[in-house]
Amino acid sequence: MLNALLTRWAQSRGALTTNFFARSTQSAQPKGDSFWQTILRRGGDPATPAASPPAAHALPAARAQFEASLEGLQGEDADTLAQMIGRSRSLDDLWHLRTRLYNEIARQFSQYEAEQRLAALQTHFSPVRRH
Repeated sequence: MLNALLTRWAQSRGALTTNFFARSTQSAQPKGDSFWQTILRRGGDPATPAASPPAAHALPAARAQFEASLEGLQGEDADTLAQMIGRSRSLDDLWHLRTRLYNEIARQFSQYEAEQRLAALQTHFSPVRRH
């Protein structure tokens, strides 16, 4: 599957030659996105269109709900997590903080409480982008 994706990407960029290492004779200037930029921008499948950007109000609302989920947490780890949530610049940043948040809530309260609080946060993340 990866070979098919790489071949399709290379063909779309006119980069496929009979000898892969012969590319050094071609222009060093890339055409468009690199392969990995294409993969990341399109959410993993070059055949699908790029996802539309989230609404401008989505990040502040998600950040506020993440901060609310910290209620009752104490200690240095909780303070560090609160700072990281406050500094988040995108929904992706918050997505990656979910595990730390879950662990901290589970340590100080319970696994059940952590699951309940994170279930409320799930509405901020599209099921199309997150599997």
